Amino acid sequence: MNYDKAFYDKYGYKVNHDATMELEGQEYEDYVIGYEMLMMAAQTNRISAIQIRTLKRFVEKYPGTPAFKNHLYGAYTVNKDKGKAERLLMEMVNRHPDYLFGKISLISKFLDENNLDAARQLLGKSRELRDFFPDKDVFHISEFLNYQQVVAKYEIMAGDETAAKKCLEMMIDLAPEHVHTQRVAMKIRQERLKKFGARHKEAIKKSIKVVFKPSYILEQTENPPILTNEDLEGLYLYSDEELPKDIMKDIMELPRESLIADLEKILEDSIRRDDFFQKKHEEYFNNDEQSFPIHALRFLTILGDEKSLPVVLNMLRQSKDFLDYWFADWGLYFDEPLFLLGKNQLEALKSYVFEPHQHSFSRVYAAKVAAQVGLHYPARRDEAVQWYIEVFEYLLAHENDEGLIDSDFIGWMLCDAKDLRAPEMIPYLEQMDEKGWINYLIGGDVEQIKKDIASPMKPADIDPMPQDIYEVYTREHLNRRAKRDMQEFEKILDSEVESYIMSFALGGLARKLDNYKDDDEFVILDEEKGFFTEDENKRYSTFTEPVRRDAPKIGRNDPCSCGSGKKYKKCCLNK
Repeated sequence: MNYDKAFYDKYGYKVNHDATMELEGQEYEDYVIGYEMLMMAAQTNRISAIQIRTLKRFVEKYPGTPAFKNHLYGAYTVNKDKGKAERLLMEMVNRHPDYLFGKISLISKFLDENNLDAARQLLGKSRELRDFFPDKDVFHISEFLNYQQVVAKYEIMAGDETAAKKCLEMMIDLAPEHVHTQRVAMKIRQERLKKFGARHKEAIKKSIKVVFKPSYILEQTENPPILTNEDLEGLYLYSDEELPKDIMKDIMELPRESLIADLEKILEDSIRRDDFFQKKHEEYFNNDEQSFPIHALRFLTILGDEKSLPVVLNMLRQSKDFLDYWFADWGLYFDEPLFLLGKNQLEALKSYVFEPHQHSFSRVYAAKVAAQVGLHYPARRDEAVQWYIEVFEYLLAHENDEGLIDSDFIGWMLCDAKDLRAPEMIPYLEQMDEKGWINYLIGGDVEQIKKDIASPMKPADIDPMPQDIYEVYTREHLNRRAKRDMQEFEKILDSEVESYIMSFALGGLARKLDNYKDDDEFVILDEEKGFFTEDENKRYSTFTEPVRRDAPKIGRNDPCSCGSGKKYKKCCLNK
């Protein structure tokens, strides 16, 4: 008998793709009729009383051929006639103990009832088909796929995704387009989503949030600041992406001391005239007129005067609405100035992190500086590690301070702190985890963080810093970031099984599978051709094409395309 030699060499199973049923004449014709009835039932989720009677007649006519009982069992299952289905199934298993599909259907029934113990006892310890049917040397492809499908479902329900993926690997090698193979992949993916959803809900339920309160208040005015250097008035005329290079050059050539003083005034102008600009441009954010605080922050960044750090921190002490309004994705604007102005002022940054009721991300940006200092300057690594330990100790000593303990801040801070690969941090992580402070959806649970800490340091964790004002604007310095070692990531995604699972989109096949409830999703309807015909397999194995954008991308600060006149981020962005 022919079998797939390559598959045998890899897995030790002889699998035949040819039909194996020894039926002839009228018996074969009746078998085909029963099979086609079930095919129609699979598409309509209903089989008529006349068809049921026909299938019952075939069972009576061919009592020694269990395939007809399997057809009738499938019909009862489709019609949700549980009592008749179960009685027929037990009769089929008892009268035909060597009929593979009868046993598979019984295992599937146990799984539908969530009776994992009974399913495990029937499957056996090894879960290998060769042990399940030791007297059989060659298996038909439908036998092999149906068995692997039900084993995979058991492993998924038992929480062993690794074992389920081993089943899927064989199914992919044997029949990647078969609906049984696709169903197992979809089931694994759905289980992942379910677990993630449960973890997400639990994390939200346990999250600890600080109420953010602005702590640096300036008197409002409608008057612009009086500047020593009139050239800086040009910062009120250009958007954050359109400042000409010649103006950048002219500004950098201004007297340093007065330039820094003026830039600090311009930065704080956004605070003093916040009401004025928000009323003036109530329906529309004027990028050209209102990008001046971004310009000022960028120039202060490259000038690097450490005395400007308090002014930058005062911006972070504003309300979230203020930061969203003036800086949009504000994290993109504050990372570099906090590092370049605060790398030698870690105590000042620590004091800010300890201030009550500060926004979690503002504190994260300030805390990140310590990790980057340790990465940029290896001689200061111990200093950086000690900085984090003192922060951990302070948090643990003030565990009841509702203005201080924030699980999002702690989660994101640990993402940066672990880059220092300091095992001395671990006892503090464990203490915070015991208190439920670590949001494991951000950087993983404590065990994952421990693994990260034990891994080698990665040059790609070092954030490159701009060397001149032109790089601040063009972001070209980011090209200097070391490339990440993708070997481990690629080892996961490049595996055939993982790529197969991840390639599934919830398209036609998913909608087809959704028509079947969990209790009949794995019903064995036919041992020769599987669930669908070859053409139907192709029809129901469509994949979703990527969405192609026809219109140009809209920036957060651009006018909204709906025509409201509002800024995109204030209008349709969140819709």
